[in-house]
Amino acid sequence: MTTEQQQNLQNLHQLWRIQPYQELTTRHGVPFYKLEQWPSRVWCEPGNYKEAEKTLLLAELSAQMSDSHTLSMPEALLPKSEPELNALTLSFSQQMMVKTLDASAPCTASPQLALEPIGPQQAQQWADTTGRCFGYTVAASSVTNLLHGNARLYFIVYQGDIAGTAMTFIQEQQMGIHQVGVLDSYRGKGLARDAMLLVEQYALDAGINTLQLQASAMGEPLYQSLGYRSLGAIHNFIKIDAT
Repeated sequence: MTTEQQQNLQNLHQLWRIQPYQELTTRHGVPFYKLEQWPSRVWCEPGNYKEAEKTLLLAELSAQMSDSHTLSMPEALLPKSEPELNALTLSFSQQMMVKTLDASAPCTASPQLALEPIGPQQAQQWADTTGRCFGYTVAASSVTNLLHGNARLYFIVYQGDIAGTAMTFIQEQQMGIHQVGVLDSYRGKGLARDAMLLVEQYALDAGINTLQLQASAMGEPLYQSLGYRSLGAIHNFIKIDAT
């Protein structure tokens, strides 16, 4: 696993650790973590493991999952041979991506779009909005935890109306970008691109030039067009419904 991959994952993992989590250890001494609320993940520390260790790690982590958990495993940590998934199935994949900003490149976002930071009193509204953007439920308590943990959460506002959400998280001079989503009625207007340009300007204003994100299949073409480089996949597994 490369240094860039580890930096990308560490930013993501530190964000997840803002939520109440359990820190556990496999029988072979590898630390791993569980979240019982959104985003309900099981994951382990990034590192360089031998093939036999990867097989054991996957088996132990999958055994720790409930039906409500998602097991997030970077492709680099999966065994090269066909892994025994222990009643797991692939739910979705993401691409770890990184970009180094050029301070001389101007922000060209639409003047009709703004990112408005939220406070604790808007936690439920933000949770509902990002849930509608991405098609899943987000608890307001999770949003409150993020705000208290130094994540910055925004509404994407277009012509005065809430059109979507975004979130940033700075750790060790690297900014992670998350939950950039647009409501169905506002798609096709380039709002996600403009929101990303504003986020990049915020990073430069804060003296940060390295941006990290984990792109969905839908979002990856946008990020590629903005100059983000792929670092490899994260595969996300869920329990197979036996019924």
